[in-house]
Amino acid sequence: MPILAAMEAGGGVMTLIPLREALSQATRGVREGMPLSRALGSTNAFPPVMVHLIAGGEATGRLDESLERSARQQQADLSTRLQAAVAVFEPALIVIMGAVVFGIVLAILVPLFNLNQLVGR
Repeated sequence: MPILAAMEAGGGVMTLIPLREALSQATRGVREGMPLSRALGSTNAFPPVMVHLIAGGEATGRLDESLERSARQQQADLSTRLQAAVAVFEPALIVIMGAVVFGIVLAILVPLFNLNQLVGR
């Protein structure tokens, strides 16, 4: 598949508007004769590691392999970030659930204590 057609198809399925606009700008750069890595790097929307991997793939003539390696790298990075977010969110969720349970217990016990005070008079 030609690179311009692939970039246009990729832009058509992107949901993040800033990233879609950056890819559109990079597509215009490639259409004007700019290398893919420089076109993507000029937008400042793509990670520098990805741009360097693509530049290496262009230099060696193995762009397909470098794009796949870049995709795997981005997926691993996202997985790591997601695990870190979950690791932070999990204790917070436990504290919130504890507060909810404490509130339910208070909602049950406060009327019982008030009833005990009324009976004791």
